[in-house]
Amino acid sequence: MVERPVSRRRRVARTAIVAVAIFCLVVMALGMGDVVRAAFEAPPPVKPYDPMPRW
Repeated sequence: MVERPVSRRRRVARTAIVAVAIFCLVVMALGMGDVVRAAFEAPPPVKPYDPMPRW
């Protein structure tokens, strides 16, 4: 089985695409971690509306 040589430009482009894809996956994983954590946290207490805030 003879493999044809891959051009340097194509190899660099493929490496860049893979690096960007991995970076996007990491960013999405970090973002999803925040979403999942927020789903299990208790909501913050609601303050009653005060039309005249105290200074």
